[in-house]
Amino acid sequence: MKSLHKYLFQALPFLISLMFMILLALLSDEIRDQFFYNFHLINKGEYWRLISGNFIHFNNAHLLMNMTGLVLAFLLVGKQFTGVHWGLLILFCALISSLSIYTFNSELMIYGGFSSVLHGIFLAGSIKGLKFFENKVLLVLLSSKLIYEQFIGPLPGSEDFIKTAVPVYSHLYGALSSLLYMLLIYLFKKKQIKIAGN
Repeated sequence: MKSLHKYLFQALPFLISLMFMILLALLSDEIRDQFFYNFHLINKGEYWRLISGNFIHFNNAHLLMNMTGLVLAFLLVGKQFTGVHWGLLILFCALISSLSIYTFNSELMIYGGFSSVLHGIFLAGSIKGLKFFENKVLLVLLSSKLIYEQFIGPLPGSEDFIKTAVPVYSHLYGALSSLLYMLLIYLFKKKQIKIAGN
């Protein structure tokens, strides 16, 4: 029973993310427009878009692809962190990847989608569970994908499937955000240990 509770708690941030994505997809276009990342409107103080833009999608195919990715992420690496850490990681990757786009890619006016966060989840989970062979394979595949995208472009067929352009630098920002999160957690724990030792 205890392990079941732990499993459900680990799944909670993933379930909340899925429900938020679905809820946003069910809203009218006029309301949905209030949640997309929008460079000009963020400049005017609509800062919630830095987070909400990661959970809203341009169409059903775009939504389905990222929902499927999130389910796979939980099945493959969901056990590597607690529910609290997954929740914090998702929000951290959403915020930092959006801020990175805002800072380094200001030419991108409108953005939506969970893929940057997904890359952060996969990377953090595979590194945390690196002692397992399947996570080593996952890390190699993810790294190869990121390298391919940065030097060649989106994976063949991805833009045709979701019917919108794929800003591949957002995937890199999501992955780097997760590395930053893990570094901060490591430094925090190291400081706590040092304080406890004193």
